Amino acid sequence: MNEGWLGEEYIVLFEERVPELERAYGLSDLLPSHKLLGLRGGEDFIVEDNNRRLFTFPTVPVVDRSVKPFSFHVSPPKLTSDDSLRGKIKWHIIPLAFGRSPTAELYPIWITLEEHIEVVQWWSELNRRREGINIADWDEEDEWAVMLATYNLIIPKRPEQPDLYYERGMAHYNLKQFDKAIADFDMALSLNPKDARAYHIRGVVHLAREKFKQALADFKKALSLDPENAQAYNYRGVANAQTGKPALALADYNKALYLDPELADAYKNRAEAYFEAGEFALALADLNKFVSIDPNDASVFINRGCLHIELDHLTSALEDFDEAIRLDPTNFVAYSNRGSVHSKLGQVQRAIDDYGAAIRCDPYYANAYSNRAFAYCKLGEYEKGIADCEQSIALRPNHSTTYINRGLCFAGLGNTERAANDFRFALARPCEPSESDRKEALDGLRALGLDPKA
Repeated sequence: MNEGWLGEEYIVLFEERVPELERAYGLSDLLPSHKLLGLRGGEDFIVEDNNRRLFTFPTVPVVDRSVKPFSFHVSPPKLTSDDSLRGKIKWHIIPLAFGRSPTAELYPIWITLEEHIEVVQWWSELNRRREGINIADWDEEDEWAVMLATYNLIIPKRPEQPDLYYERGMAHYNLKQFDKAIADFDMALSLNPKDARAYHIRGVVHLAREKFKQALADFKKALSLDPENAQAYNYRGVANAQTGKPALALADYNKALYLDPELADAYKNRAEAYFEAGEFALALADLNKFVSIDPNDASVFINRGCLHIELDHLTSALEDFDEAIRLDPTNFVAYSNRGSVHSKLGQVQRAIDDYGAAIRCDPYYANAYSNRAFAYCKLGEYEKGIADCEQSIALRPNHSTTYINRGLCFAGLGNTERAANDFRFALARPCEPSESDRKEALDGLRALGLDPKA
């Protein structure tokens, strides 16, 4: 075999191995009128027809219509050897033949010739089973699944390479196969205990599994190896927040943003910390900064809308929920929250419409039923309100607000006994009601002429 650079392209000529590799790649039957000469990069075969004209075509899918004229310009070609690449073939996890731009992030890896044969065979078989592949129809999950399949082919042949376990762990993580991701990151770290990336991402997986102690330990180790890792500080902040350490969480978010002032997630997380602390102006400033960096995250518009409600900026809240719905038309939380703003503005029918939209998006969202019940109560449609409360209670049995709303509906119907029972039941919930719920329940009892202490 002969390999090396020809201008800006890396060429591998199979020479004496041509008959063997034609069979291995399965080209003998598919292209009987062409002879395999070698590879241009890892994506294209170089072939010669019966008239000794040169062509290239993608290694996958192997179809005649992909054949394109090719020339070395000088024959025989003079290849410039490169010891750092000898025996290696660059391979994109999603082959370029399936419609990706060469500048896209395609997870390129370096593989051996034998591994190249296997992945080409795997893709060709996938193409055959699906009767053609259109990557444009794939989503991110499909691409991670392909990445996983590729590393499953390669790792058994190179079990000593930690980077391969790290990359496969990333695929498992993005496919939400958390236990398998942890196993791969464990293996990567056993082979390379100084890999800060693996500690970082393993910490992220622990965070997703709500294993906060393990997450904190991994972020600490990652930062000891890479103290400039802004994302590790950001994620450690989330773990600290989840374990009831708001001051440490805030310090971590501050550090993350000192290291990377454009780290949008850190602004989002710090805004939540400020919100919990009642620092609404600071929370709003952080959410505004997030939107200036990433204006396409519906969840942030929802968060900012909720903050505007707290600040009694109802028009701004409506604008944010409108934008969240534009970005994500199936976001039931955005519809429900917008309904609550309409309710506050006295636009009760609009509120009912939005709660209905939330329920259509997610029939199991208990809050939407409870909120719609309150809106029906305002319109005097008490039976509809009670029906919605029943549905909400079936989904979320311990929600004080729903019992209060049902109590108001029963009171509207003149059923004092059942109304009183609901108000008292709300006050006795296992999770103590909020101050506002407690006040409403007590006011409800007083409105019925009953002693709340009785």
